[in-house]
Amino acid sequence: MPFDDTALSETHTITRLSIQSNTQISAKATNVISKLSATQEKASSTKDAGTNDHARPPLIILRAQSRWASKLVSIVEIAKRNLESPPTSDSSSSIKIFQYSSLSSEIIEVERKPKPKGLGAALPEGEGSDDEGAFQTMGASAPAASGGQDEGGLKKRAVPVLTVYLAARPIKALRSEFGWV
Repeated sequence: MPFDDTALSETHTITRLSIQSNTQISAKATNVISKLSATQEKASSTKDAGTNDHARPPLIILRAQSRWASKLVSIVEIAKRNLESPPTSDSSSSIKIFQYSSLSSEIIEVERKPKPKGLGAALPEGEGSDDEGAFQTMGASAPAASGGQDEGGLKKRAVPVLTVYLAARPIKALRSEFGWV
């Protein structure tokens, strides 16, 4: 069951990013870096100005299905490397990043691929043996047993989902749920 982050929306500025097949790693990593480093710049400018602005800290939530999880991991590692690196003359100070990871699942519907009816259907005509019609596959009687569903319909599958939470400050709710206590 995924973590319910509605309580965190009251205390943090949440940015949700979904990672898919067409996601560009560099663009998402730059987006994450800019969101997390913007608060550091605001904090340093308010200290200099002497104002007491209590802006909500950012929380970046990156989410990807299992087939795109490697992209998500790459984005997180690039962002953390850039934010936690020692400061250079042209960048601001380094930012410690707190990462919380969660693995859950979601139900999706996928198209059912029709199966060949019998052994003879799998072979091109003229290439089968003489006893093609003597055998029947077990799947041929399954639609009648499953309540009359046709083989061309949709089937439901549970797909693993990786969710990574990135923040510039520790978050107790996430730490108790996903981190070390």
